[in-house]
Amino acid sequence: MKVLFTFHHAERSGASLWLLNFLLERAQDGLGDVAVLPSECEMADQLHEAGVTVECLNVRQVALSRSPVTKAPGILWNRISSLRGYLRTIRRHAPDVVYINSSYQLAPLFAARLAGRPAVVHVHEGQKDSWTFGLKRFCVRRLAAGALFAASLAQDLFGGVPPRGKPWAVSPNAADPLPEGVLPSRIELRRKLDLPADAPVALFLGSLIRRKGVHDLLEAWEGVRERHPGALLVLAGKEDPQDSHPRIAEFLRSGQEGVCFAGFQRNVQDWLLAADLFVLPSYGEAMPLSIIEAMMWGTPVVAREAGDVPWLLAEGRGYLCRGEGPEPVQETLLEALADESERACRCARAREFALANLTRERQRRQIEEFLHRVAGQR
Repeated sequence: MKVLFTFHHAERSGASLWLLNFLLERAQDGLGDVAVLPSECEMADQLHEAGVTVECLNVRQVALSRSPVTKAPGILWNRISSLRGYLRTIRRHAPDVVYINSSYQLAPLFAARLAGRPAVVHVHEGQKDSWTFGLKRFCVRRLAAGALFAASLAQDLFGGVPPRGKPWAVSPNAADPLPEGVLPSRIELRRKLDLPADAPVALFLGSLIRRKGVHDLLEAWEGVRERHPGALLVLAGKEDPQDSHPRIAEFLRSGQEGVCFAGFQRNVQDWLLAADLFVLPSYGEAMPLSIIEAMMWGTPVVAREAGDVPWLLAEGRGYLCRGEGPEPVQETLLEALADESERACRCARAREFALANLTRERQRRQIEEFLHRVAGQR
């Protein structure tokens, strides 16, 4: 079975990183996949080196739903013009299935339909607050041959019951367990990352944007520092000016006591293993890969109720923040830092759950079966 995979973004983040790892694993089996990216990037180089056929369309990749309305006409025209590139690529490679890695990608969905190839849309989004949500929902339900959802909430948002005759499934994000053998100790990792050896360390990994609740976390951390004067908060990620907040901009300009900005980091595993807590106060998520990695690798999680986060952290597998603003974040952080033995218990439950339900091997089997099912319906 030949599959053409379309990346919604050329940056190493979120769903793009997941798809990169998925394709690198498939490349070992020599399946003849085709990867289509918006533009040249490091991920394209990695895939090419692994033996994957790579096509770069050299189109803008700004998501239409994340742009000001005043810029929408130009971006919409960019999307329409990119349809031609997707259509040409799909016709040239004639795949059995087109896999589309985001419901933001309407152009390859239309192109697959025009080329007469079944398309599977993998929905990693879990919000309907953008003005384009209705259009995405309509197109996925009418044009896609099947849909995978990274969260049960996303499936509900896109209609709950699938259109007649079309397969739908929830496929949670996943992570690999820690490698076997001796791992560096927390003390060694903190020395390597220049973190304090004994003080509590909380870690945020992700885009420094309003939707992720980073501004709430910065304000909440001031209260945490009053109770734990030596505690350190590490923010690792990139700023996105399109979804920023004045508090975030002020921090990046002037800093804040007890908070370290580490920028974008690739060695996620080291940072998670070195931290006492992983914090995600996000207002909008589907199935956060960062939480799954923390659960799998043994770092207690503090997260706001969003998307399928309550399902991930149910039954005492983490600490849930309930409510908006910085106060619930501060209260939950203080609760988590108050009892080390309780943190360890929740961490153990989380890891057991992740190993049973959220491994990449399990996810890959499910997605492979789904792709074969869609291809078999042609």
